[in-house]
Amino acid sequence: VIIASAPDGYRVAYAIAELDAAFTDQIVLVADRRNGKPLLPDTGPLQVVVPNDRRPARWIRQVNRIEVRQLP
Repeated sequence: VIIASAPDGYRVAYAIAELDAAFTDQIVLVADRRNGKPLLPDTGPLQVVVPNDRRPARWIRQVNRIEVRQLP
């Protein structure tokens, strides 16, 4: 499981199969720029974008930590 966290406590979990090209064609972006410019403080330093999600609930801004956890 990949977990992205923001300073406000918001966290989003992604299964490896959602991100691994061997399992899916879906693209998940970790962005540090928009239109060639660094993200603004209310969005950056990093933002995770899941373009094909119908609702942006798994998009996360101000990402300050990304961790990989192995499930028991």
